[in-house]
Amino acid sequence: MNSPVRIAILSIYGERMRSTTIETEEQRRRRVVSRIRNELRVHLASDLVELARVGKLPEQWMAPAQLNALLDDSGYWAAHPHALATFFSTATCEDIVQKALEVLVCTHPDVWVESGGQFRPATRDWNAYAAEKANLIRRDFPGTERTAIYTGSDGASVLFAHDNYADDPRSRQEVMLLRQSLRDGGIPELGFGVSNDGCTWVMVVWSTDEAALSKALLAAWEAAFSH
Repeated sequence: MNSPVRIAILSIYGERMRSTTIETEEQRRRRVVSRIRNELRVHLASDLVELARVGKLPEQWMAPAQLNALLDDSGYWAAHPHALATFFSTATCEDIVQKALEVLVCTHPDVWVESGGQFRPATRDWNAYAAEKANLIRRDFPGTERTAIYTGSDGASVLFAHDNYADDPRSRQEVMLLRQSLRDGGIPELGFGVSNDGCTWVMVVWSTDEAALSKALLAAWEAAFSH
């Protein structure tokens, strides 16, 4: 038979067990929320790199709250593939944006820069970069007629050809057809340049799919030079 003291001890023990269970559930909830926020931050960081690269964000200083408002107005959060993205508050989304930007200014300083708690996309002259690459490729790879190369610089790849762009209309036709093919495939062009002697052209695009780029390049060349 249970004595009053035993009953009291069991009651206290039961309360403590319930309290421990509640704390464990709260900890679990926090871990789940933290994991989801981290997944969203990683996804957002990747998207912010691409948005900056292709020029879809204003080249101006913005606080995280301003950038989040811009993303929200554009439908970014509403269309986010993560099922729980739309359930986060504005303050939570702003915090995710800030943490993503803080990572990017360290990992991608050529894409995002920070000053006084404000951030902006880093500007890069992709046409000048393409022209520089054209001169380099003309000098170092004279025997490679045309190819697509993933540069390892985030998501940028280079397509090039040695086919006298300056003087051969077929070469310019090739580039026009390539642009159309890439546009139809949803692959953004970042920049275009020609070597100093006019013989080698380079196109920089936002894609890592070398196989698809090489296929598009070959098809454009065949179409332009087959006649």
